[in-house]
Amino acid sequence: QKQAAALKLTLPGQSPRYLLNRIQRDAAVSDLNSARFLYQFADQFQSIRHYETLELPVAATHLFFKIPGVDSTFSAPVSKWKRPENGTTAQRLFDKVNPVSNTYWVVEGKTIRFRPGMHRIASDVIIPEGFEVFFGDGVTLDLVQKARFISRSPVQMMGSEEALIKIQSSDQSAQGFTILQAAKPSVLKHVVFEDLNTLREEGWILTGAVNFYESEVRFYRCVFRRNHCEDALNVIRATYQMDDCRFVETHYDAFDNDFCKGEIKNTTFVDIGNDAMDFSGSIVTIRDCKAIRCTDKGISVGEESD
Repeated sequence: QKQAAALKLTLPGQSPRYLLNRIQRDAAVSDLNSARFLYQFADQFQSIRHYETLELPVAATHLFFKIPGVDSTFSAPVSKWKRPENGTTAQRLFDKVNPVSNTYWVVEGKTIRFRPGMHRIASDVIIPEGFEVFFGDGVTLDLVQKARFISRSPVQMMGSEEALIKIQSSDQSAQGFTILQAAKPSVLKHVVFEDLNTLREEGWILTGAVNFYESEVRFYRCVFRRNHCEDALNVIRATYQMDDCRFVETHYDAFDNDFCKGEIKNTTFVDIGNDAMDFSGSIVTIRDCKAIRCTDKGISVGEESD
């Protein structure tokens, strides 16, 4: 009984999520332009979460809990995840990384510029935080032998219609193009992502061929073609803008949004193996888009998205 009393914990009620569609319905709002402030109101509560730590006995297999006002007792199994040793997989990848000039890029202070031309890369490209990363017209990275691009710094990829920037994998093995918690926005213009797979290592598994996690990003005239994983593009907990892009021949979902705020304009989805656009916990505006030959849904809205 003493041990049970020591483990007793009362969690506060969850803050309500003020969703735009519910506000509009309840307030009988008919003119959406006059209710733009409601987006900001809803967004204030989009990320609120509350956590408490509870130390359990080593032998514990289940956690029992009750809801105030309900007589029933509920239970949930305890998942015994292995305690991380020597840091996480992501921490080990970035440990002691110190970019220096090589055949692929030039490092000048805190600026990294990829050299013009086509580069076949069979090793990981890991860029720590604190840098500015630039790709110019016509730069092509061919990531082979399960190589991956992972950066904690923002990328500025400024291609042109005549000289596209390409991130590809000629052997279809590349473990994705990933930006993690970049401090500044990334801008991608005239960039093609093609034949990429996703990151898988020691329990760290991403879903997108291209991933932006807690990293603001703007896409303009980009193409995502023939991904070989769950999502062609996955943006998580970020603000984004997408204009005049194309998703072509995706094996599963094309564009997956998780807990984001964004705008998608003039974008086309063609020959999609699953959903064209998939939203979870997000606030998104879609204008003048086309979804053609989707095996599942053109737009999938769930987990309290607007």
